[in-house]
Amino acid sequence: ADGGTGSVTAEGATFHLLRVGEQLYLKADAAFWNKEDGKSGEDGSDTAAADKLDGKYVKVPTGDPSYKKFSGFTDKDLLLDGLLTLHGSLATDGHHEQSGVRTIRITGDGGSGGKLDVSLEGKPYPLRLERAGGAGTLSFSSWGKDFALKEPAKDETVDYGKQLPTS
Repeated sequence: ADGGTGSVTAEGATFHLLRVGEQLYLKADAAFWNKEDGKSGEDGSDTAAADKLDGKYVKVPTGDPSYKKFSGFTDKDLLLDGLLTLHGSLATDGHHEQSGVRTIRITGDGGSGGKLDVSLEGKPYPLRLERAGGAGTLSFSSWGKDFALKEPAKDETVDYGKQLPTS
């Protein structure tokens, strides 16, 4: 309830999210920031900002459009309600294994509507979701384990104020 942490990989780029209370931070390497800018950086001028953000936690202002988009990844209830959806007729698709844990797979429309692997060990937590239509795969781990939430140190943080730069 006090926050969350994790990583998101999309189109070959990975970024890390950390939310402590209402404060959201995004951390990525320079390549991610260059890609986000949509600039090539061939002349070296546009890579300077990305280099400054490399490996730093960027404080995402609550009013920035990115805040709503990314904070949902750190809210367990919102994340699960919005993502754990299979489309079409539901059926089981046998026993499988995810990260060494035995699972049962549930499919929507024979797999075209998504696939969900649920743990058969301990509580039946979702462990892996292949979203319908090739919309991505989500892996869930560390269920029931506590983790420390603390804001990053000032020297690890960049604060842009009310809105992130668009370029």
